[in-house]
Amino acid sequence: MNEALAFEPYNFEEGIKLKLQERYPESNIVFQNVQKNNGVMLRAITIVNPDSNISPTIYLNNFEKQYEETHDVDEICNKIAELNEKHEGVEFDVDSVVNFSKVKTRICAKLISRERNRNLLKNVPYREFLDLAVVYFVSLEEMEFASILIHDNLLERWGVTEEELYSCAMQNMPKLFPESFLPMTQVLRSMIADEFVDDGILAEIDDVIYVATNKKKVFGAAVMLYPNFLEHVREVIGSNFYIIPSSIHEILIIPETKSELDKKELLETVQTVNSTQVSNEEILSDNVYYYNDNSKKIEALF
Repeated sequence: MNEALAFEPYNFEEGIKLKLQERYPESNIVFQNVQKNNGVMLRAITIVNPDSNISPTIYLNNFEKQYEETHDVDEICNKIAELNEKHEGVEFDVDSVVNFSKVKTRICAKLISRERNRNLLKNVPYREFLDLAVVYFVSLEEMEFASILIHDNLLERWGVTEEELYSCAMQNMPKLFPESFLPMTQVLRSMIADEFVDDGILAEIDDVIYVATNKKKVFGAAVMLYPNFLEHVREVIGSNFYIIPSSIHEILIIPETKSELDKKELLETVQTVNSTQVSNEEILSDNVYYYNDNSKKIEALF
């Protein structure tokens, strides 16, 4: 019999806190609800070390599912500790965030749904883009993929405008988050072992679907904003194209001359995939976009 199941005097969070407090007796174990993209609320834990001014936020949703299946608190705590210790010794200059001159080269932008983030947009600087919103963050050097979303109060403290944020982001992002534009076939081959690759299926989508993101694959849908990126795509594929908002992290490009689906079918595909395959937090839009080389602009089709 699994000993973890034989006696369980505490619930999930109590067990986690008890075990982690034993491991980190000088730290404060803090649970909190964190609002993520699209209004999604996630439960998180932070192990606050008094000797450090920055601690990672570790999300518990997947760990809670694991607990429901195994009730193995020790294994879960080992994984949480491993994530926490990746950032041990990292120091963060808090004062630098309130000094615009120190962070202006780290300011970036990401695209999110306007409709799904109405409450968030009441408190952050943004600009409209199609049916989306461009919001801004400071990319932290100290922790990989860590960032600070820029709110109105920070903007006010800096004494800068949204236009200045956008200008900084357009300069910084191609350097900090270089674009990646590859045929879907190449992306799939990099993900699948050779023995499982079906060359016949890949041949059917060769030069039909492309994946656009950045090389870090984080907030990659924002490559749509990069100067001259869309013109570059048009030059490579040789026709106007549809843009499928796969997620906040990537978009799919389908040349108009290669698409076997009409606009309505593309829309239905996007909506079906969003409702069945994409996590709520990562959904970008239920729309389909179209790039017209004559106008050099993107338009929402619906």
